[in-house]
Amino acid sequence: MKIARFSHNDAIAYGILDDDELVVLAGDPMFAGFDTTGPGSPWRMPRCWRR
Repeated sequence: MKIARFSHNDAIAYGILDDDELVVLAGDPMFAGFDTTGPGSPWRMPRCWRR
């Protein structure tokens, strides 16, 4: 499990990465905890991040 920070629709968001699934968090995990917005969805690393 990893915590991810990403942008979506010009807004910063946070999520939990677990294998190939991303579960979006309701807010910043440092201040809002780990409340999720719903079930996870498949996630693929953007091409620019791959090594």
